[in-house]
Amino acid sequence: MSTLKTRYESVRSSFEIADIGFLALRVIALAGTVGWLLVAPVPRETVSSFLRIAGFFLSYCILGYALLFFRFDRKRDIYRIFLLFDLAFVYQLIVHSGGFASGFFLGFYLLTALHSFYYGYRSGLIVAAVCAAIYLLACFRVSPIEPVDFLLRTTFLFLIALPIGLLSAILREDKEKIESLNRDLSESLET
Repeated sequence: MSTLKTRYESVRSSFEIADIGFLALRVIALAGTVGWLLVAPVPRETVSSFLRIAGFFLSYCILGYALLFFRFDRKRDIYRIFLLFDLAFVYQLIVHSGGFASGFFLGFYLLTALHSFYYGYRSGLIVAAVCAAIYLLACFRVSPIEPVDFLLRTTFLFLIALPIGLLSAILREDKEKIESLNRDLSESLET
């Protein structure tokens, strides 16, 4: 029991704002899916599809957070694995809710923003490109695409990734400078 408590304290002390963002993304995604099922006039077969999608989502979230709890030192890698599942989740939501007309494409914006903030602008731009490609595949599978609207929606993915990624890099550099100054100050106080 004390091992779990020690592990919990270790994870809690290493928790960052991005970790809260990743958790909030999952809560919002589940709430949005359930809310859509409750509010929208949805055919019965669509409800069963969405329940399976929600089950898939809950399953990988529970397994992923259990893995994070025991291997928090590998959280960057675990979040990358989460990304693959998140992309599959948003793809399924779009396919089963109308393709291009689906409002669930907004999930790609959240994924792009979080990964840009956590990994920087390069990874954010890669995630934006992958999201655009997956969105295109999901739309082709279900409905015709309106090219201008599609380009606008996917352009915003890149417009989200770049500034958030650059701001994240600046914040990271400032944090490192502050930590370095604190170490120098601590050493000079000891001397």
